[in-house]
Amino acid sequence: MEYFDFKESDYPTVRLIETETENEINKFKPDSSDITSSVLTDFINQYFDGKLKPDFFTEDIPEDWDKNPVKILVGKNFHEVVTDKTKTVLVAFISPR
Repeated sequence: MEYFDFKESDYPTVRLIETETENEINKFKPDSSDITSSVLTDFINQYFDGKLKPDFFTEDIPEDWDKNPVKILVGKNFHEVVTDKTKTVLVAFISPR
């Protein structure tokens, strides 16, 4: 489970793992932590309908992320900010690990 970044506090859990290449993995998790047949059926149907977004290892967006001239980007707001064609963006990557 270490390979997929699961912690003991995550158990019991359900994830759908999609491996594109050896280095590219997409993880999907249901909206609900309940493990029932209806939750699982809905989860799988959403996956096959292309409605699920990958669950990235990311922090929540800080409340004050946009307060200062230097912005704080996390996985949940990265794409929106970096691809904004109305702004010039320079990104510095800092890993907490």
